[in-house]
Amino acid sequence: MLKSKLLWLTNAFTISAAFAFTVSNFSEKFSDLKTVQKPSETKILRTYNIPKTMSCAVPDSRTLMVPELWSNPATWGGTKPIAGQTVTIPANKHIILDENTPDLAGLVINGTLEFARQNLSLTADYIMVMGQMHIGTAAFPFQQLATITLNAPDINENVMGMGTRGLVVMGGTLELHGTPPTKTWTKINTHAAAGATNLSLLETTNWKINDQIAVAPTDYLGTGDTQKMSINVISGNNVTTSAPMNAQRWGLLQYATSSGMSLSAGAVPNTVIAGTPTILDERAEVGNLTRNIVVQSPDDALWQNNKFGCHIMIMRQGITQGIAHINGIEIRRAGQNGKVGRYPFHWHMLSYEGSSTLADATGQYFRNSTIHNSAQRGVVIHGTNGVEVSKNVLFDIRGHAIFTEDASERRNIIDGNLVMHVRNPVTPLKVHESDLRFNSAGFWISTPDNTIVNNTVAGSAGMGFWFAFTTQTWGLSQAIVMNPSRMKFGVFDGNTAHSNASGIHFDDVESDNLGNTVGEKYVSTSDGLEPQWPYPNRLRHMLSRYTTYKNAGQGIWNRAAVPDNDQVVSADNCNSFFSGAGDDGLIKRSLIVGNSLNYNMNGMTRPTIFGADHPVALASYHSTFDLRDNFILNFPAKPNTPSGAFRLDDYYLIPVDKGLIRNVNNTLLNSHPGVRTQPQLPSFTFGVLWDANNYWGGNPANQNYYVFDTPFFTAGQTPTIVQPNTATSGGVLVNGPFYGVANFVLNQGNSPWSPLMSIQVNRLNSSLQTVGTFAIDEGVEGGLLQNMRHFATHPTAIYDLNFPTVNNINDFSISITNMLTTNEYQVIGVEYDGNFNIQGLFTTTSHNQMDFGNSVPLPTSNTSNTHLYQMVSNLAAVINAPTGEVYWQDKPNNKVWFKVRGGLNPGDASQNAISDTNLYKAFNLRAFGTFAPLSINSNSIESTALKLYPNPTSSEITLEWNSQTDIKQKISILNLLGQEVLSKDDINSNAKNIDKINISALPSGIYVAKIGNISMKFQKT
Repeated sequence: MLKSKLLWLTNAFTISAAFAFTVSNFSEKFSDLKTVQKPSETKILRTYNIPKTMSCAVPDSRTLMVPELWSNPATWGGTKPIAGQTVTIPANKHIILDENTPDLAGLVINGTLEFARQNLSLTADYIMVMGQMHIGTAAFPFQQLATITLNAPDINENVMGMGTRGLVVMGGTLELHGTPPTKTWTKINTHAAAGATNLSLLETTNWKINDQIAVAPTDYLGTGDTQKMSINVISGNNVTTSAPMNAQRWGLLQYATSSGMSLSAGAVPNTVIAGTPTILDERAEVGNLTRNIVVQSPDDALWQNNKFGCHIMIMRQGITQGIAHINGIEIRRAGQNGKVGRYPFHWHMLSYEGSSTLADATGQYFRNSTIHNSAQRGVVIHGTNGVEVSKNVLFDIRGHAIFTEDASERRNIIDGNLVMHVRNPVTPLKVHESDLRFNSAGFWISTPDNTIVNNTVAGSAGMGFWFAFTTQTWGLSQAIVMNPSRMKFGVFDGNTAHSNASGIHFDDVESDNLGNTVGEKYVSTSDGLEPQWPYPNRLRHMLSRYTTYKNAGQGIWNRAAVPDNDQVVSADNCNSFFSGAGDDGLIKRSLIVGNSLNYNMNGMTRPTIFGADHPVALASYHSTFDLRDNFILNFPAKPNTPSGAFRLDDYYLIPVDKGLIRNVNNTLLNSHPGVRTQPQLPSFTFGVLWDANNYWGGNPANQNYYVFDTPFFTAGQTPTIVQPNTATSGGVLVNGPFYGVANFVLNQGNSPWSPLMSIQVNRLNSSLQTVGTFAIDEGVEGGLLQNMRHFATHPTAIYDLNFPTVNNINDFSISITNMLTTNEYQVIGVEYDGNFNIQGLFTTTSHNQMDFGNSVPLPTSNTSNTHLYQMVSNLAAVINAPTGEVYWQDKPNNKVWFKVRGGLNPGDASQNAISDTNLYKAFNLRAFGTFAPLSINSNSIESTALKLYPNPTSSEITLEWNSQTDIKQKISILNLLGQEVLSKDDINSNAKNIDKINISALPSGIYVAKIGNISMKFQKT
């Protein structure tokens, strides 16, 4: 009777998509129909208990069959499905699940399966959706409890290439609309002590007794890890939990005031500009994990021993996209350890096929849902564009929690998610999820063209947010031609990373399909192409209003070109709060707190997993970033340790750094400006710093420079102590200016940006005595920062530059910086082979004159950008030249001396006065010559036979030489002016000779021992 009535109804009506058959409760059965006449629409709605206003639950393109009940044997041709059976719903059937299913071997949905409005459970090894599956609708969410358990017993089962324990949508539609709480996550609003079982929430929620919740940590990683528990009692915004707090949770706002950090708002210094944050929010997040639609694997041996959980996959069938509209579901015991593609929830290759780009999956979403206890990642967007992942709570995730897989994923929205307790997988699918340097991240974002807003990640064993913008696509998207590292940036705003191994990381991108990583600087461009000077396609990009606190590493590592960081709150991190390797970046209007009131609340001081136990607010970025309008609190000095407001151990790019002039209006409260520390390696060298804004107590009018307290920098001056003392601050202030000498090129054998030779520079006084020495060891090709070779000079001194590891220098070039005017001079001597006559020595701002590796003609006269130096007869003439631009070649001592005159580079009137071009006004100097060996008298000593040792020495030198005839010889000791300061006469010279000379009475410095027509230089210490 029922079957005939259904057939009659089907023939009588064409049910359009505007008329939905979503069953609320099947209190009226089809068998109760008593009439055979055509029923009214009202009768049909009453019969199925369907609200008349309910919208359609399936796409408009389908013509619906009249629904049939799962519980009716007639639906199945007389026999209902039984346990162990693989059930297929044909394409021409729309079945209402109105009873719990038996334990099915599998369920294939070619038609439609819709859950009745009652508590239900569906159990199967797997579910394959090529038609439609519905639980609730977007307009009328499901109110009852629906539980889908995927329990395949064979870990190696492989259904249509999708494995098992899967809810797999292949070109079909999945509509799961539960009833999530009005707030999926919130925060506490007062402290929760260790051992407490009461939480006061920020707002009243509609959470329920027995709901499971997860409470985030507010301390460093490993101290009070994210904790899962149940709600026992609810009273307003207070909940009583089933388990005590494993550590204190911070629960109050903090305010930055003129007196420091406070629990109440107060006045701030008048230098803090409008828009700068003054509130620090370190209150613990609380996420509700319970939903009324549950997809799970059983807590069986396969889960416990193999971490073999359930998974949901949305994929194409041909070019037909699978469709997922997911709101308010709970996924638990999910993901499959070591199995690619078996993640709790993921969109799989909806937007790409080979080298072709298909349509975006616009309108698809995963919202207000939870994933907890995952063995392999969380939400994965794989080869899919245009989807939304919002307001979800993820807890206890192994592998990257929210993951864009192939670096092809674009135009996706990831908004308002809370991710907690991320750990490495037992069997990583990618190297970067578990290697010696990095661990799994809360968010792995491999393509910049996405919107990442209002998310929070806490308690991740790796980065909170890892932006790995690689140079190409990978995996199944590898045929797509795309360079994410040069793609236009999307949106990053309002996000929070705390209590992770590291906060936010822009760097270390995939370099192969195994997931190995390599450093890569991100550059946002308008066209996706590599920028070329002057970078017309390069775009600024914004990282705004993010918060990062209590991370064991940096707050942010930002290796990117021209990034703006605006209105950031960073507190209680380790190492440098802001650091990286960017250029032309900006950090402004930010609140940076070294130690907040929440510091050491659980007896936990800063961890040292990244080697730093003392905070520093801002890395230097080599002065390529502008650091302005920031409010910096509580960064005390620690001797011999990078500490304070500005990190000073990474000024190694140039010899004189004046970029701090751009670090304006930073308000320092209870903070040292920055401690100077010595280089970490002998092959590193640091420049001198110009304190233009009086952070260290200098005076810009006096050109004060912050230098190490060594004679090489301070000789002849009375240094100004940087408070509290030199031992703590690591440096002193002296008057400038200092000039920079860098970019050494010897015998056209290296590029100016990669000098690896060792250098030794002696600072000489007016009597040519050595008053200080600066040395840098030879660098290693490919070694970290091994190419930094430079030194700073002061116009009151004379400098002698030598290259101990390079011989026969007959062509050299250097750059000079910060000699701004024509009345500034510097005397420098450079090692130069006396067997060569200098053909020319000149300074120039023209790159053509410095094209290394090519034959460059000598300038014939001075021009606006090239000055030819004139030769004089001795060193005294160089030193005393009134206008500079002269040189003298000291052939016996293998040296060329010159007096540089500044003002050659006029700067750039079109640029800002504090641009690098105008701050440094760099120019180049070059000397090169032709071979011209000295003639040897028949009675002279052989020029190749002189030995001198030890060198350097403090008391005595030994000379050995050969002679062709028996003659009387004189040994002369000369200073660098050529003046004889010591001699020994009437030395008998035979075929083999040896003699010793006591030099202990000589002042320290560089001298020359001369016998006949040959000489050798040595150093008296």
